[in-house]
Amino acid sequence: MNILKLALVGILTTGLLVHAQDDGEDEVFELSPFAVTAADDVGYRATTTLAGSRVRSNIGDLGASIAVITEEFMEDTGATDGESLLSFVGSMEVGGVLGNFSNSDGGNGTVESRVNPQRGQRVRGLVSANLTRDYFQTDIPFDSYNTSRVTINRGPNSILFGLGSPGGVINNGLKRAYIGQDTNEFSVRFGHRGSTRGTFDIGRTVIDDRLAIRIAGLMEETKYKQDPAFTEDERFYAAWDLTLSKNENSNFLGRTSMRGSFETGEINSNPPDVIPPSDLYSSWWNGLGTQEDVNRILSVPGTDLNDINNGALTQAQVRSVLDSGIETIPDGVLSDTYTRDDFIATEGQFVPRTTIDRFKWGNPNKDDPTMGGRNSQVSRHPYFLYPAISFNSHTAQTPGWDDPLLANALDGYGIQGIMARWRPRGFNTQDMQWTSAATGGTGFTPASIRNRDVFDYHNNLWMGTTNNVNTEFDMNQVFFVQEFWDGNAGLEVAMDSQTRSQYEFTPFDTGNDKAINLEITTHQSPGDSDFDSFADRLANENLGRPVVFWGDNWERFRTNEQDTVRATAFASLDFADVIKNDRWGKILGKHTVTGLYEERENVNLTRQYRGSWWADNSKHPGEAAISNGLSDNFRRIVKTQVFVGPDARGFTSADQVRIDGGITTPFPKVGDEYGIWYFDNAEKTDKQAIWRIIQNENPANYSKSVLESEAFSLQSTFLNGNIVALYAERSDTQESWLAPNPGGYGAAGRDGATRLDLPGTNEIDGTYNTDLMYFEDAPSAINSGDTSTKSLVVKFPEELLFELPFGMDLQAHWYEADSFQPAGVSVNLLNQPLASPLGTTKEQGIQMTLFEGKLSIRYNDFETALANDRTNLGGGLGQVAGRIGFYLDRITSAENDTSTNLFPDGYVPDPNVTGDYADFFANRGNYTATPGSDAAMTPNTSPDNRQRISGTGADLIGAATWDAYYAAIVNAVVPSLQTINNHRVETLESGERVDLRDPQPGLNSTRDFVATGKEVDIVGQVTKNLTISANIAKQKTVTSNTGPVAIGLANEQAALLKRPLGDFSLWDLRGSPFQRESDQIGQRFENQVLRPMTLAKALDGTQLPEQREWRINVSARYDFLEGAFKNLSVGGSLRYQDTVAGGYPNLLDDSGNVIPDVANPWMGPDDISGDAFVRYRRKIMNDKVDWSIQLNARNLYRKSGDEDIPIAFNPDGSTTFVRIPVEQQWFLTNTFSF
Repeated sequence: MNILKLALVGILTTGLLVHAQDDGEDEVFELSPFAVTAADDVGYRATTTLAGSRVRSNIGDLGASIAVITEEFMEDTGATDGESLLSFVGSMEVGGVLGNFSNSDGGNGTVESRVNPQRGQRVRGLVSANLTRDYFQTDIPFDSYNTSRVTINRGPNSILFGLGSPGGVINNGLKRAYIGQDTNEFSVRFGHRGSTRGTFDIGRTVIDDRLAIRIAGLMEETKYKQDPAFTEDERFYAAWDLTLSKNENSNFLGRTSMRGSFETGEINSNPPDVIPPSDLYSSWWNGLGTQEDVNRILSVPGTDLNDINNGALTQAQVRSVLDSGIETIPDGVLSDTYTRDDFIATEGQFVPRTTIDRFKWGNPNKDDPTMGGRNSQVSRHPYFLYPAISFNSHTAQTPGWDDPLLANALDGYGIQGIMARWRPRGFNTQDMQWTSAATGGTGFTPASIRNRDVFDYHNNLWMGTTNNVNTEFDMNQVFFVQEFWDGNAGLEVAMDSQTRSQYEFTPFDTGNDKAINLEITTHQSPGDSDFDSFADRLANENLGRPVVFWGDNWERFRTNEQDTVRATAFASLDFADVIKNDRWGKILGKHTVTGLYEERENVNLTRQYRGSWWADNSKHPGEAAISNGLSDNFRRIVKTQVFVGPDARGFTSADQVRIDGGITTPFPKVGDEYGIWYFDNAEKTDKQAIWRIIQNENPANYSKSVLESEAFSLQSTFLNGNIVALYAERSDTQESWLAPNPGGYGAAGRDGATRLDLPGTNEIDGTYNTDLMYFEDAPSAINSGDTSTKSLVVKFPEELLFELPFGMDLQAHWYEADSFQPAGVSVNLLNQPLASPLGTTKEQGIQMTLFEGKLSIRYNDFETALANDRTNLGGGLGQVAGRIGFYLDRITSAENDTSTNLFPDGYVPDPNVTGDYADFFANRGNYTATPGSDAAMTPNTSPDNRQRISGTGADLIGAATWDAYYAAIVNAVVPSLQTINNHRVETLESGERVDLRDPQPGLNSTRDFVATGKEVDIVGQVTKNLTISANIAKQKTVTSNTGPVAIGLANEQAALLKRPLGDFSLWDLRGSPFQRESDQIGQRFENQVLRPMTLAKALDGTQLPEQREWRINVSARYDFLEGAFKNLSVGGSLRYQDTVAGGYPNLLDDSGNVIPDVANPWMGPDDISGDAFVRYRRKIMNDKVDWSIQLNARNLYRKSGDEDIPIAFNPDGSTTFVRIPVEQQWFLTNTFSF
């Protein structure tokens, strides 16, 4: 249908324009010095570019590493966009199903490549390049239907962008209208999976010598191997060129002209995914694996039994590693009452295929040492406190359960969500449990599923129909050009306006949301009706079934508006024109001065919405007794669980698990109502109610920047053009604004409107106040920088020495340049402004052309660096202060919960009854702890204080009041951090205590990258029949200097938390007494802060993910110019990738810290893929129409075949993540030109 619509548009447009077509011969069109054209290209080789100085220059006169992709190359390869094109280019990586890397950044998600594929690329293994359209910054992905060429400048180039990525620039040169050139072209492509693509391109000279217009259109629907993934792309483009005055009688003024273009389009997609979901179910059968697996993991330096969950190893496995000497029992552990066998029994509790009786966890009788099977498995609580709306199959359109007690509840309304966490009558927390993956601890990651019998992720999209990315965009450009002195000087004033809006909903796409678990809890949460620790109802009908979880529930809306005004002026002086002495004229040469002024304004808005629970006819879900949170709190956010396969309990192997298919369930929407079964901690009973979903809006990311740039360049040639020098300087100043983000409750917007994040007693409490979406008059940050570019090309002077053979020209080049990226509001933990990311490059090499310029060979050696790149240190950065807020939140929650006392139960006399906590500390000897009670449990007893189910840890640290407890936490904050964050506890009008801290906008940390390598580019014609493009690239990119300030502060904060407060420290206390959770403050700080930061720091000296040292690409076409095969062209491409570095073994440094063995990376296999095409051209319709038919086979050959490609490894060398092989595509294209 799209093809028919496109054809109709083209035919109608042709009819409207045909009256203006001249039957005479086409005129030679005039070209501004500020533009290049495809007419300058010969086959695959381009000869001119704007990338040197913003004015048309010969590519050979520039030292920069520039690759130009011509229309002819894109036509032969069938490449239409970044994903299908960039893998042909040296030192380029691109994500997607046709790409040459996953762009996963070491995880199981490929979010960037799926949502913004134009940015899913990497240059020289470093970072992505800036995207431009006619050298205006853009986020609009390019397409070949309106592209004349794609120019890739690898590495910084301050002439193009002083501020920008050190990866360089990928410029989309738009097709132009040309006065004197009339064209008509229609193209239709059909892919073997039902993909269709149609384009038209029509150009007309409407007014002779004065006005030309050109229109083009695209309608494309791409279907992928992963069903039901698709992309729909519809665009319309128009360009015009207007000569205002030829000024033919003026020696001063040259042509005065205007030109412009417009594009509008919409891209709608359910994008494919190249990394399978993670396996969190196999450990239910296998634990940590075979004895060989266990031995290998425990042989990794820095890994011991403490790093492995006790429910992952059998006693036999523990005994074996002890007997073999792989592991030893720590000194001081064994005693007369705790033997070697006791240690083995403690460390080896794994029992395959164990289900969990949730009611045995912490029951008062303590008659089950396995805690209902919990200790025999590696498991996790998947959705914590809140209920998840439950779908019983991957295709279910309505949620709920079949159990009559659930289906008929609430007078037949039914229950669709059950709170997963229960705390009945003082018992320990009882959670639903799912399987998780057994790993070797720090540095180890659960693996992708590899068995396509479990789920055929090659042919099916894991996310099914749930994902949607919709992008709409508009672009307008206008250029005014005035030439002077017969083209030796000129002025261009240009205006560019772009708008791009995007909707994104991508569940199940990363992390634990993209993982397959098994449901292993025997009963639903309300299954123990009388709270006697024995289930008497609600056996779990989904027990043993594979299940997945969607926890974020975000819908994201992004809008980007950009307006740019740019003025470029140049003047050239050729001494050969002004000096009569020809020799001196050639020696002094030609000199071109270029100046640029640009002002660009960007306004970016990202808004995120998600559903949150509310109740109209029962207690509201934000009460402390239920979920204790505002509508933006993670406990109240609506979750979804989907059961995706049959019961696996009867299977003897994880390989027998089956996933029914991609997920097609709907998602709960704002306004929906569901029956919920929850637990009321205040009344210590369970309740049923109908809850409604309300909309929670996250604080908007609303920003504006105004960039002012000035640049100057001088390009000079000497000695008859044998020396070409270029020097440029650029100055950029960017002012940045952020919408206010005030801390605290009840903060007002500009007009006095109150911020809507009150304590949660009203439906609107906790959602973002949109009155805060404004900018202050003064910018939030001002960043400026001066950058420069230096280039020198020295050519072999044949006229002075001797003529080179084979029509050869030989030259050497040297190039240095830098660029910076404005940091905006960017500070470290100490609130000190962070330096802007700075890119630098140093390059040198040689180039020669053969056969009178028909074939070019260029060698380049480079070192490109990025200093001050931003990093959140694995998520640990924000948690340095965030953990303090978390601890305060847990204690304020305990105070707000009337059932939680300051002290634990068991003291005699009981301070919770007398209320005289101060006397407890003043006369400690008068108080005793009842044996076996919570009061008797301290950090140095067994069981210890983590097993308490009442009170807090105030009795252990000398806190006689709630305020004293808060003060103890606040006083443990690093003083410099407390000055910035101002952690505090306040009392609301309702009497509720809340913890607050001041926001720290722009919090970040830094790291550095350095890329070194070599590049060889070969392009041109070997013979008149054979056209070739080839490149060889070697690269190595490593990380250094990670977290120079943050890591030291995190360790200082840990030391303060360990500071004694009496006999114990905060580090020893339970992190969340209100939640009855057993982990300590120290344990949480270790896991949430120190561990991710240590892992991030350990990457210093390592290569970036998916590094391949060598890549080789070769493309060629052979044209039959005569004989029986005249008008036939055949060609193809080969792409080789070296082995991939995907991880490192561990080493211990002199201090015993785990570091990567950077000299011996774990390597994945190399890879080769190859394409082929054949094309036939002829004239039809009485020689009035040129017709071509072309068949392309993309990835016809794949060395990996259908085998997955390993891309990441654990420290023991086991594979973690894989990517699917590149997709094979066949398509047939018919093109008609006249």
